[in-house]
Amino acid sequence: MSPNIPLTVVDVDVATARQMIDDGALLLDIREPHEWEAGHSPEAVYLPLAWVSDAKASIPAGSRVVVTCRSGNRSRVGTEVLLAHGYEAFNLAGGMQAWVDAGETLVDMHGNQGAVV
Repeated sequence: MSPNIPLTVVDVDVATARQMIDDGALLLDIREPHEWEAGHSPEAVYLPLAWVSDAKASIPAGSRVVVTCRSGNRSRVGTEVLLAHGYEAFNLAGGMQAWVDAGETLVDMHGNQGAVV
């Protein structure tokens, strides 16, 4: 494990998450399918929480990951799992609700304006 990887979950706000994503971090949305379909960041990668333990199959080793859900609670669990697998992972405080409140974009499964459900 890299010495820069936190050993406990670190929450990041939307501004910090945006900077991390702009710098190459992966935004990982772990919500349920109907939540993802209703609205998600166009930059996000989708991996339901139930599959996060198999992250190595879909997230490259060494990735810096910002994990999100609706409000930041489930993503805390997902972040813990990723940390245990050696990823540099951070929890998006407030989840997609905070994301939208900060003026970030959401799209639905058809590419139209999305919503947090």
